[in-house]
Amino acid sequence: MRGVAPARRWFLLLLLPAVALADERIGFREDGSSTTGRTIDPWPGLSGVAAVEHSGLEGLLSEEVTITPAEPARRYLEPEEGDLRPPARVAFEGGCSGDRYVRIWHEASHETAGQIALSLRLSRAAEYVVQARLRGHGSLTLRCADQQTAGRSSSDAWQWQPLGRLRLPAGEVSLQIESDSDGLAVDLLWLTTTAEPPPMVDDRPTAPAAVQGLRGEFREPNLLQLSWTASADPAVTRYDVHVGAAPRFTADNSSLLSSAAATTACDWGLAPGRVVYYQVRAVSSRGIAAAPAELRVVWPTWPTATVELAASAARLSGGLQPGVSRGVEHVWLPLPAAASGPRPRAEWEVVVPRAGRYYVWARYATYDARTVGLLWLTAPSEQRAMGVNWRLRLPGTLPRHLNGVEPGAEIWFSDKWLAGFWAGPTDYLDLSAGTQRVGVEFEPTQSPRGPRLATVWLSSDPSFRPPGYDPRIDFVK
Repeated sequence: MRGVAPARRWFLLLLLPAVALADERIGFREDGSSTTGRTIDPWPGLSGVAAVEHSGLEGLLSEEVTITPAEPARRYLEPEEGDLRPPARVAFEGGCSGDRYVRIWHEASHETAGQIALSLRLSRAAEYVVQARLRGHGSLTLRCADQQTAGRSSSDAWQWQPLGRLRLPAGEVSLQIESDSDGLAVDLLWLTTTAEPPPMVDDRPTAPAAVQGLRGEFREPNLLQLSWTASADPAVTRYDVHVGAAPRFTADNSSLLSSAAATTACDWGLAPGRVVYYQVRAVSSRGIAAAPAELRVVWPTWPTATVELAASAARLSGGLQPGVSRGVEHVWLPLPAAASGPRPRAEWEVVVPRAGRYYVWARYATYDARTVGLLWLTAPSEQRAMGVNWRLRLPGTLPRHLNGVEPGAEIWFSDKWLAGFWAGPTDYLDLSAGTQRVGVEFEPTQSPRGPRLATVWLSSDPSFRPPGYDPRIDFVK
């Protein structure tokens, strides 16, 4: 009927004979697969199917059928729905049943073997063949009362593995899975009274086709744009872009550059002349990734320059004073100044060796965790904000410094500065060659526990990192 949305799911109703009320419901998706991973054991009642709209309105019941006891008993079990004991932990992945699985993952030295306790109800006693959908390398043990069987996995991809046979009674049954193999993952258990394999409809879909037409173009010497042809597979929902230093590198979260539905991606900031490799993978709505398309890129070379400005060499005004703390020479404001007056300022005369775009780095100590330490950078430049002074925010998130930096207790950081203003954030200055005046102004009221400044770097090399730079916070240095 036109204008009427089709039913989006179905319910299988298990009916007792001559009774109109449903005894049990099992949800099904549009493709007929169970939303609970269950199948139906033989039983003496009747079964029927009813369609259900988005609103929850059910249609009429279909013709009833009888599931005869002659049919094999089949049962799926979801390990993540059991009782878990670490290091057995729930993890998430779109390619798994219900988007979840159980992984053995040790996080503490006292953790030994992980356990998964499962309970199920069987309609009849029989010898059941047990198979498990596993990934990783290692072994696991399956126990039921005084019976025990085991299985192994030696694959980095999901595979069904046999776990042996168990004689199980009718009624409530308790199973226990145990493993100490770090990284071993369990998605599903499949119990049948025959040796049949799990039906393919229960397995995840195949991977989409690999990306085609991967290419790269340098829009600027320091800006690479990758592009590729959009996949015709309607199941593809995103593209994962990875970058590595060698061909056929192993892609993981540490190499991920971007993940989006767009068919373009940009990279920048690499050292001139560096050789890198990019992989693009099409990923389906269930999280299944295609084989990678790979591209080798050689970054162009161009002349670069770096200028280091030590705070001890700056011309100071407005009450700024030199100091030494924990072996680091710096400038700071020991006494507060009037908020309405000129800001305290450290200034250098800089000989810029060549015109270009210079990125700004600094070594500093923060103010505190409640008030962001503010510094302003002034320099003659042709910025988008037409020469406006930069208002730079230094990280102020140290809980140790809730009441400000105590003299002698500074924690020194080296980081790139970012200026935020109405035209958008930026992290560079466009400087002309020759002698330029560069200054850093301090917030006059943040004293004596305001920020300390040790060094400023100006570099036209986008891959520049200051000596001793570490992206991690080190509370010892």
